[in-house]
Amino acid sequence: STRQDLTGFFSSGLLTKVHLLTADIEPILLQKRPLVLAFSEFGWDFDLRDETSYWRQIFSEVVENYEAKNGGRTIQVAMVDRASYPELITRFGMDKDEADVSVAMMHSDVRKASNLYKMQGAELDDTDISVEAVGSFIADVLSGEAEPYLKSQRPPKSNKKAVKVVVARTFEKLVTRSNADVLIEFYAPWCPHCKRFAPKYRQLAKKLRNERKSKKTRRKLVVAKMDVDANHISPLFDVERIPSIYLSRASDRANPVKYTGDLEAHALERFLVDMRAGATVPEDAATKDEL
Repeated sequence: STRQDLTGFFSSGLLTKVHLLTADIEPILLQKRPLVLAFSEFGWDFDLRDETSYWRQIFSEVVENYEAKNGGRTIQVAMVDRASYPELITRFGMDKDEADVSVAMMHSDVRKASNLYKMQGAELDDTDISVEAVGSFIADVLSGEAEPYLKSQRPPKSNKKAVKVVVARTFEKLVTRSNADVLIEFYAPWCPHCKRFAPKYRQLAKKLRNERKSKKTRRKLVVAKMDVDANHISPLFDVERIPSIYLSRASDRANPVKYTGDLEAHALERFLVDMRAGATVPEDAATKDEL
């Protein structure tokens, strides 16, 4: 198949490490991490050929420098024509009509709420995009010093209710860096299933909070919710349908467990008891069926 052929090309190194993004290689290339992306008017048509070749050379040097500094480990670069990939432009909060070249990066870090990074706001003049500058940007992202691009609501002024409100800007603090297990519901305000489940979820959260206060349970648990329309969702969570509910265990942040049972408080509580007691993750936890 085409996908198998492409996988073979990448694994054997037959393709270059700086690619003009096309439909043929998109399914494989956009899954690469870390991945540097350069956005501009790129293409091999006559009027774009020279400019595209120039930037391809610049980013080839970026890759060479990276390999030299990292013991031969490599990094992939995708040169993205803005007009051909408006959905990528939107994901990074960019304007499709921006001039010059914008540089961004995708990097998976379980501590971060987003895997999207923009180079100094990614609104730079061409003269600011040098081999050295891009290299420094890559180093900052990989070291964790760079802050990811986030679509986020403002955090609530008060967050003392039984169901905590998580937004993209507080995701790291309240979820990935928390010392508690976190049960989190990804919902949308307009979703009828979410609306019907909301009082049941609040009921469960209050019950669990009261149990903690009475010291019937020792391990800390946070019950939370996150609006998927208003916030960037961490790539750790597969939220293709809503509501989606996950248990993120403090002992295993990289592998949140998806709840696939009925939208009933007693069923969700049973799931929590089993998972926190060390039960095996159910086989259907990774499915994408609607709850």
